[in-house]
Amino acid sequence: MTDWTPPANINSDQDLPWRAIDVRACKDNPVALAEGADGAPKIMPRAMDQSNYLGRFIGTGSPVTINLLGLVNPRVVRFDIACGSSDGNTGFTFGVSNAASQSTGYLSPITSGFQTFTNPMQGMATFYMDFVTGEWLCAANFGGGHGVATPAYAPFQNISFRGAGTQGAYLYVAAHSITGRT
Repeated sequence: MTDWTPPANINSDQDLPWRAIDVRACKDNPVALAEGADGAPKIMPRAMDQSNYLGRFIGTGSPVTINLLGLVNPRVVRFDIACGSSDGNTGFTFGVSNAASQSTGYLSPITSGFQTFTNPMQGMATFYMDFVTGEWLCAANFGGGHGVATPAYAPFQNISFRGAGTQGAYLYVAAHSITGRT
């Protein structure tokens, strides 16, 4: 592991010549910081973590349902959703449940701004879910909404999405963890 040189030991005065220790500290300190060397400031794990992508989930059928089970580490998750069907129905519903399988049932994320589309139509939505408080927000090309899932069932660990179409329905979902559990 690379050694950390405390900034107080580095000669940084503009009028003084550099010493070998100063040059070495400028070269080594960033590496020592990343490696977590003794005496170096600590980096928050989420600042270095690149594993916030939880995966992609694809479903087709009539009706189409996608279940994401066992989400125990994330707090806030962003879901990017494409949905539609060959019968012109677009949109989706969602439901969340906890480890004891207590569920909210399916809820509509669209509380205002619904548009009627012609066949075939693809809906695009960004959906945020706080698995600790139950708060959710949806912004889509077919409307939007926000609310709180039954907080008595929180914290949630599972979420299901169900497509609105009855013929040739599909859901494409990509999940991204926004913050770690606090």
